[in-house]
Amino acid sequence: MKKHRILTAILLSMCMGALPIQVLLCPMPVAAYQFLGYPEKITYNDMIFAVLQNGRSNQLILLDYSGNEENLTIPETVDGKTVTAIQRYTFSETAKNTVKNVTLPDTINYFEGGIFEDFTALESINIPKSLRVIPSATFMNCTNLKSVDFHDDIWAVSENAFENTSVTVPPELKSDRNYKDSYLYTEKVGYFEVQIYPDENDNYYVNLLKAQFPQEESLNIIIPETIKGFPVKSFNYVYHYDNSFSMSDNFSDSSLHRCDIESIEFPKYMEKINTQAFKNLDGLKRITFNCSTEIEKSAFQSCKNLSKVIFGEETETVKIGKDVFKDCISLENLIIPENCRKIEIGKSAFQNTQMKKIEMDCDCTIGIDSFADCPIESATFNSNVTTSLDSFSECETLREVTFNGNADLSHNSFCECNALENINIDTSGKVFGNAFNGCENLVSINGEQAFDEKSGDFIPEYRDFIMQNFNGADNVGFINQYVQAQVKKIVSENITPDMNDMQKVRILHDWVCANTSYNPAGQESHNDAAILMNDTTVCEGYSRLCNLLYHEAGLETYYVTGVNHAWNIVKIDNHYFHVDSTWDDSNDEINYKWFCKSDSEMKNAGGNHASWKTAVISSLHDFQENISPECNYQMGDMNTDNEINIADMVKLEKYILNAEKPDDNLVLSDLNFDGITDVFDVIEMRKIIIEK
Repeated sequence: MKKHRILTAILLSMCMGALPIQVLLCPMPVAAYQFLGYPEKITYNDMIFAVLQNGRSNQLILLDYSGNEENLTIPETVDGKTVTAIQRYTFSETAKNTVKNVTLPDTINYFEGGIFEDFTALESINIPKSLRVIPSATFMNCTNLKSVDFHDDIWAVSENAFENTSVTVPPELKSDRNYKDSYLYTEKVGYFEVQIYPDENDNYYVNLLKAQFPQEESLNIIIPETIKGFPVKSFNYVYHYDNSFSMSDNFSDSSLHRCDIESIEFPKYMEKINTQAFKNLDGLKRITFNCSTEIEKSAFQSCKNLSKVIFGEETETVKIGKDVFKDCISLENLIIPENCRKIEIGKSAFQNTQMKKIEMDCDCTIGIDSFADCPIESATFNSNVTTSLDSFSECETLREVTFNGNADLSHNSFCECNALENINIDTSGKVFGNAFNGCENLVSINGEQAFDEKSGDFIPEYRDFIMQNFNGADNVGFINQYVQAQVKKIVSENITPDMNDMQKVRILHDWVCANTSYNPAGQESHNDAAILMNDTTVCEGYSRLCNLLYHEAGLETYYVTGVNHAWNIVKIDNHYFHVDSTWDDSNDEINYKWFCKSDSEMKNAGGNHASWKTAVISSLHDFQENISPECNYQMGDMNTDNEINIADMVKLEKYILNAEKPDDNLVLSDLNFDGITDVFDVIEMRKIIIEK
């Protein structure tokens, strides 16, 4: 039977030090602001002060002293602002050798380490009553410093703060803590390496720098609420016990596989779990958070046996960062309390997990790929939701999505969710239909079929909603149904059984040009339904609809893309030709400058037509083969010798006079594209030869 150990605050209390348990109020250490720089500086008696930032414009930090006075007094205020801190390297070498007596204002609450180090002339100094911590090397090598009065509110003196001086530090204050920059000290407390920080409200809190647990089976960890009387608010990372403990130990992913932590419960004060804190803990199965928490990047990534994440009743807000639970391949349950107000889920946070049901009662923001590739079957948002690109992309088992609040959806949020059949939504509002691109089986809204096969149109109840919100959506089930019905209708109204290939291509080409205006603006211009739902489009919309119409008319057709352009290749009788309806639709007039062109003509034209390839752009175009047919001959090249000359004229005249039987190249004679070889084609042939 496995042993179970619960590491609680009671256990930790057995190895806690003798520091007084109290919450100390003190302004934030200056080092926390250094990254901001000091835009405003004040000069006073050989001293340079800087005005603190972030709401502390009434406070000053001493940056530089260049004087050589034996008796140095640092003022309490300068220009009405209070002096509260001293930066390291403030004093020159000259000052270190000349200053004997220093008087500090009681308003100073912060020293950086080593401030008075190597002051060989220093004999006396007072400790400001606001200063609680004397950090590392503060008075190191001050060989003439004899005694210091320690006031009653001092609670920590670094072990080497008075090294190589004659000062005796009271035993109850002396500590082996190491001082570092923006936090006050670091020490080992039980299984944790602890740091004490001040927060934005001037209260101290605990950061668990590391946790080092013994190699036991099924450890159940309860993080204590407080250590040394201070709330535990953040956690850096955990690693395996290896009989050593040092602040210099490096985090190692490989060691975590040997640490068999089965469950972790975080306390009510825990505000942050840092990057990669518990990454790759294979034994971890359950996590409980008892307050609003920010979980940073990859904190629990690849915990392969993690199955449940619980946020307790005290949770009001949750922020889950990038990749936090990514590749937790057993994770099925995310429990959010009803009173939670807001949740933010970062990029790829739950990607490749086993999440099967999403139900959010609070406002939520969902990042890029947050739930991509998950086996989600239903998603319900009972409050406002904001999604990002691919938030639920390729969730192939997702069948239904419900929006009971405002839905601010991004492009492709639910793309390629092939099983999605129904969305529940208030149709009096707005939604970005492009969020559902590639959802081929999405055919219902609020449980009703959105498209009416009998009328060939959307049902009246949803028609306006769809036309306004899905007019740019691509490859969506009910949009595809509408497109297919409209394509059939157009072909049936314009094509008759007696028409040949040329006549079919031309009349459908003309219909598209006549019923479309070119409009490069707007996402709605690029999909299969662009012309049918908006009457406007770009080259992609022209070519997509032409491809569908030509195919419905029984022609072999291809959608091709060139340099920032699209058009079609169509087989007419026995030859393939390029047909560009976009460029033939000019100033409300239809021309045929780009109708029935050969490969060589397109390449010679260059620019957007210099090169091309075929593309299947949606499931409606699956009929198209993945090949790029060669368009070998231009119109008029009757004898297919790649030249148009008198020989072609002679052959054309023989056709007309019935002196020569038509062959497979007869279509090349139809120079006016009317489907008939006659004298009008002879006229066009003469024009071509004369122009050459």
